[in-house]
Amino acid sequence: VPEQRGILSTVLAPFLTLFGPLAWAVGALWRGISKMAKRKADHLLREDVALGTSPLPKTQSFFATLWDFSRPHTLIGSALCIPALHYFAAPTLQAAVAPTVLWSCLTACLPAFLINIYITGLNQITDVAIDKVNKPYLPIASGALSVRAAIVTVCVCLVLGLGLVPLVYANVPFLQPFATEALQATLLGSAFLGTIYSLSPFRLKRFPLLAATCIFSVRGLLINVGFYAHALVSSFGGLGGTLLSLPLRDVRCGMAALFFVVFGVIIALMKDVPDLKGDKVSGIRTFTVRMGPTAIFAATSNLLACLFGGMAMFMSAAGGQSIVAGLYYTALARGIVGVTMLFVAQQVLSKAKDVDAENSKMVYQ
Repeated sequence: VPEQRGILSTVLAPFLTLFGPLAWAVGALWRGISKMAKRKADHLLREDVALGTSPLPKTQSFFATLWDFSRPHTLIGSALCIPALHYFAAPTLQAAVAPTVLWSCLTACLPAFLINIYITGLNQITDVAIDKVNKPYLPIASGALSVRAAIVTVCVCLVLGLGLVPLVYANVPFLQPFATEALQATLLGSAFLGTIYSLSPFRLKRFPLLAATCIFSVRGLLINVGFYAHALVSSFGGLGGTLLSLPLRDVRCGMAALFFVVFGVIIALMKDVPDLKGDKVSGIRTFTVRMGPTAIFAATSNLLACLFGGMAMFMSAAGGQSIVAGLYYTALARGIVGVTMLFVAQQVLSKAKDVDAENSKMVYQ
């Protein structure tokens, strides 16, 4: 019993110490989101009454609605990204399959999922008017989920996502190796950028250059460098270093960061192409609104093909170096990746020719 009390006090003491400031911060966030959401809801209700376009709520379970609200594709992306970066950071194959790697992936995925839900949920709460035009099937826009329930969900996810590492992992002995500074910085940075992207008075999504910078900073630099550094420290005994210097000191980390920074730019531009109507109605002056969907779609398609083509050339050169070093299996693997990248680049260019950029369904496909 004394041991159990000791464990409980170790875990609860930091939580109780930080509860006051944490509660104040969440309360301030709640009030800010609620005020914005109420203004938008009142405006939309007046529009729906005037036009007779009030949406019919979906008939599905609450948990299914929450699943849709989480934007599952973002969770799937994190579930693939985090283990991939762990294996990419592994110095040897034997180290990559160690049980520590599995624990590191699981402990990183849980708070990452929660922050994902916070970011995507906050964006839906503040974008109801836009989603009614662009994505009327989303839970809030369709009426399947109330704004109040959405606010509760994102606040809970934010508190748990940011609190797990410093309040739980850092105070439970067998989880302490996974409470890395890199993981905390990645979660905090993602939440911060996701907040200023969607929420007033910042709402960076109104400014196309700042919005694109925010997106590729998170998807390209922060997530890839942060989880790579977390893997080095928690699984492979590395020092990690600062997130800014790591890509310059570690070739693998630099490669991942460079690839996904470019990929993040493509995402930032491409995602607005099918959202043209809603952004235009809501006064969001994206690059697609300014330059037209055809020009942006063509530019991003060509950039994506170049990215895959460049990776094919890089892997071919790396395969040649492996042959010189006598690493024939490594050369074969790199050659297969290179050929695959070249094939994907060709497919991007081929399929992009048949897409009508003003048809959102074709763009999504």
